[in-house]
Amino acid sequence: MAFEYKDSSAKIRTMNLLSGYPYWLVKDGLPFDYPKLEKSIGADVIIMGGGISGALVAYYLVNAGVNCLLIDGRTIGLGSTCGSTSLLQYEIDTPLCKLKDKVGLKVFDRTLVKKIEHHKKGVTLTTATGCILKSNKLVYATRYEAVQYVDKKIVTLHSTFACCSEQANGKEKCWNDDVLIWNTADPYLYMRTTKDRRILIGGGDENFYNPGKRNDLLPGKVKKLVKDFNKVFPYIYFKPEFSWAGVFGSTSDGLPFIGNYKKLPNSLFALGFGGNGISFSLIAAEILTDIITGRQNNDEEIFSFERSGAL
Repeated sequence: MAFEYKDSSAKIRTMNLLSGYPYWLVKDGLPFDYPKLEKSIGADVIIMGGGISGALVAYYLVNAGVNCLLIDGRTIGLGSTCGSTSLLQYEIDTPLCKLKDKVGLKVFDRTLVKKIEHHKKGVTLTTATGCILKSNKLVYATRYEAVQYVDKKIVTLHSTFACCSEQANGKEKCWNDDVLIWNTADPYLYMRTTKDRRILIGGGDENFYNPGKRNDLLPGKVKKLVKDFNKVFPYIYFKPEFSWAGVFGSTSDGLPFIGNYKKLPNSLFALGFGGNGISFSLIAAEILTDIITGRQNNDEEIFSFERSGAL
């Protein structure tokens, strides 16, 4: 028996994940160029999603000697990862382009999957252009868009907002050691500096996923973030140059979902929800690599779909 998603009653959806102009995307641009899949192909493991979660899973699998390929429906770099308020996505030891050249990792973007069939012996994917991909295992690293593949509610979606200042002159620190500052009040506020002498502010979450409403709120949210910043640092002039908003997800117990989802044979999920999403992505890469290579991981049960109180 095959378990499938296709264009009909269970249409695979692409979400609108970002508003505005994320600072990292403007500053660094699209990191690398990847081809669009134009022929049918196969691998032992297919990773669907080329953001931080998919990249880390690919990194760990490649280093474990696993034959894998990575696909993304968007141009890689235009998903939720570029809306992060951290630089970690540009600090991976070996980026996808070097893995591709070093060990032959196949990476394809602008490759939208329209149908997924899970079988007892593997998984078959069909793209919007009719290409067929076959694998023994499929890793879902599509984060918020992955909720459509699970038949129960696993995450509550929110909108979160951020802005980044103009570049400052001089080399003096903005505050003591330029540490990351996090105000845990509700609503929370956090502040950090960048390598090119800017200040980044984030917060102002709203409990909805609505791209149009998120767009409309962005200018007012930026003004509020700057006002809150000036309450803490009244002597620092802050002029916003970049502002953006994105999707943020929280689970009932604050933990991500990592591992097998039994209702979809041969599926593995790397869903780093929460404010520690990038850290959870690294944990997911380690756990999924152990599962695929047959090694025991003592943390697997902590993040599983079957954990107590998670669903």
